[in-house]
Amino acid sequence: MALNKKLPTSRGIDATYWRIDGANPTIDERKKTMRVALYGFVDADSTDVEPIDTRVINLSGENFVESADRTSSQDSRDWLYSAIKAMTTTDEEGETIPGEFADATEV
Repeated sequence: MALNKKLPTSRGIDATYWRIDGANPTIDERKKTMRVALYGFVDADSTDVEPIDTRVINLSGENFVESADRTSSQDSRDWLYSAIKAMTTTDEEGETIPGEFADATEV
């Protein structure tokens, strides 16, 4: 699974395919924080080369996924992709706004 969303990168090339790679997220149950890296590729066919960008996602507060809501399977990251899509932030006026990947397509 991955997320499909066209985003600009610092290399001047858009990444459209974003996936969690490698280790599971870093989770601190006591502080209710979770950190995960999404690696961006030009497209799904280019995942055999180095990613062109990395976005570190911090899920905390209302965005934190409680352990009871996480799947017990180490191989399944569906819950994490869903949490990244559902992530929100608050602007200066206190308004809730969707996160960067809210409108991404799961692929």
